[in-house]
Amino acid sequence: MNYQTTLWILVLVISFFASASMQQVRADISPTLSPKQLEYKLPYPGLLPDNPLCFLKNVRDNLSGFFISKPMDKANFALLQSDKFVSASYLLVTQEQPKVDLAQSTFSQSQDYFKEAVAQTIAAKKQGTDILEMTNKLEELKR
Repeated sequence: MNYQTTLWILVLVISFFASASMQQVRADISPTLSPKQLEYKLPYPGLLPDNPLCFLKNVRDNLSGFFISKPMDKANFALLQSDKFVSASYLLVTQEQPKVDLAQSTFSQSQDYFKEAVAQTIAAKKQGTDILEMTNKLEELKR
């Protein structure tokens, strides 16, 4: 082989490997925009707000919340209550005869409990409690 042919083959081989490595670098750098699937199971709400005995459940839950003293435990309890109210409002809307007004007020109560969970998490942070797990959970749910 002559000198020019060898040089051309060398240039082609180098350019082939250079382009392959650049494509790999681009693939590593470019962000992948895959939607993140959030799987969060809501607890069963128990008695729905349209049940005449629901006030007993509310009294029990309010008493339970009153006797919780640690802010982080109160935050977890408030988040659980919020989830139950979201689940109850969903069930109220998906019934054979939807009760939209009651579902809206139930969902509004859920938002109040969620705000309480955030407030109790902030109070726990001020006391020096580790709140990383709860903060991550609240941030995930806020989206």
